[in-house]
Amino acid sequence: MKKTVEQEYKFFLILSIIFGIMNAFCLYQNDAGITYPLLVIVFLAEFYLGITKLEIPCKKSFFYYGIAAVLLSISICITDDTFIHFMDKIGILILAAVIAIDHNPYGMDWKFISCLKNITTLIIEMMIEMGSPVIHLYKGIKNKEKNSNNNRNNGKQILIGIAIGIPLVFVVLIFLGIADQIFGDMLLKIIRNLFFFPTMMENILLIILGIWFFYMLFVASESKREESSQEETKSNPVIAITFTSMLTIIYLLFCSIQIMYLFRGGMMELPSKFSYATYARKGFFELLFVSMINFTIVTICLGKFKDSKVLRIILTIFSGCTFILITSSAYRMILYIKAYHLTFLRILVLWFLIVLAVWMAGAVWQIYKRDFPLFQYVFITALSLYIIYAFSGENKIIAKYNLHQGKANRLEQEASLDLEYLVKLSSCDIADVLLEYSQEEGITKEEQDMIEVYFTRVIENYRDMNLREYNISRNMAYRAGKEYFKRQK
Repeated sequence: MKKTVEQEYKFFLILSIIFGIMNAFCLYQNDAGITYPLLVIVFLAEFYLGITKLEIPCKKSFFYYGIAAVLLSISICITDDTFIHFMDKIGILILAAVIAIDHNPYGMDWKFISCLKNITTLIIEMMIEMGSPVIHLYKGIKNKEKNSNNNRNNGKQILIGIAIGIPLVFVVLIFLGIADQIFGDMLLKIIRNLFFFPTMMENILLIILGIWFFYMLFVASESKREESSQEETKSNPVIAITFTSMLTIIYLLFCSIQIMYLFRGGMMELPSKFSYATYARKGFFELLFVSMINFTIVTICLGKFKDSKVLRIILTIFSGCTFILITSSAYRMILYIKAYHLTFLRILVLWFLIVLAVWMAGAVWQIYKRDFPLFQYVFITALSLYIIYAFSGENKIIAKYNLHQGKANRLEQEASLDLEYLVKLSSCDIADVLLEYSQEEGITKEEQDMIEVYFTRVIENYRDMNLREYNISRNMAYRAGKEYFKRQK
């Protein structure tokens, strides 16, 4: 019989306390510092120790998801992009949940609804069992009291000694600091570096949250799940054949128009009232939305209807039309970018179109191989492609493209507007691009002033960045700012 968290409560409390202290050390007033990878590595190491203690076999997925979590944490401290920071942190929490569920005795069920249900159940169980660390500790002490009065007395004496010693240490340190200025300054410096005063309550809260999160993750993942014993009954494929046939005919007509009017080398010219940029802008988001609906329709047809040769053929044509819609949507966006340049949202949309195309390819594969784990494929490909996006440095791509593409053909006012947009991003990722741009010929005084304001803000914000808060992008921006003002002298 395998061990439980309650039986090994002392071991898990020690791991949880260590994780809680690391949580406070790494996250206190630190939104994107170099300590994030350290915290993730500590979590993974402690989780491995935990499942080993419970005699749970470590699955291969632990290493894949663990490496993914570490990469996400690294991307936090190499960029200054707040969107990337937010998505990375959400991704790390989701991966922690997936790792915990996957090492549950039942494992992760990779059906879409089941997967969402598993994660939701884990969160609810963590809330319900919130008092487990205290309850397990209380039960353990009660059991020990029956066996050994001496150990109980020794434990009480140690706790009393600690309770007396902590306030005495604080009082003595305060008076010694007042008595000697050098010692006092050194003490204040140590305290600031240890981040523990005067915001002790915030640190205590982070420690408690860390203890609770780690301990409860193990307790909640132990909970039993209801397994559906009966096989799901699938519907007659005639229903799916009927409505997908209707949609496929419409899509074939629409796709022929895309080929004739939009794609290069088309047989027909656009109406005179449209430029390629305006035509591309119209309907882009609608096409994206329809493509997402189509992916959902294919997955529903595969999951809810019986297999049929006719249905497979129709779904294949339907999916082919969806690929054309995705391509049309991407092509429209590229035309629009050529006319109006890059923004964060436009890059994000192009990335998502790539993700959607990869998902659609998985759906086509499942049409002919029904046991293909589509949702697991969707999760892994989305995670992998997001990691690539997180390391791509999209703000730098935007800055380089907008400031340097077709410079000879651009108006001075247009260039200033591009620079104003980049400066408003307030991202340190573009600092080296702005430093290079500030040295180019033909730059206006207005542009130079905007660059100066940008670097002044960077230097003021990150002058006193300590080791915990160290962020590669911010440090490079700070150095670029110093270099910029050095060149201006």
